[in-house]
Amino acid sequence: MSIQYALIAKNRDTILAEYTEFSGNFQQLVRQLMAKLKPGAKQTFEAGNTSFHCLADGDLVFICMTDDSVKKMKAYKFLEGIKQKFYDTYQPEQIKAAIAFGLPFVEQLRGAM
Repeated sequence: MSIQYALIAKNRDTILAEYTEFSGNFQQLVRQLMAKLKPGAKQTFEAGNTSFHCLADGDLVFICMTDDSVKKMKAYKFLEGIKQKFYDTYQPEQIKAAIAFGLPFVEQLRGAM
């Protein structure tokens, strides 16, 4: 499985944590995608040979970018796992009060990828 980028954002505009080993304009693309997300939805956006898989859950959005060899089911399983780890790590009041990049979750993203 080649997950190339992962991100967790709050209120569709505050990136709480992200990780990638690749270079690119991922944040810019993701901000555009977050504006298109439907509340509470799973959505996939394709861009060339990559896909952005998005899982919206309340005020949080979990996103990963994969190459075209990764099936949607595997990408969403990854996102569900990240979501659970995130909720197991942080209390709702911590998430609500968090500022951009204010919650150390990079190692968990890296480890899951």
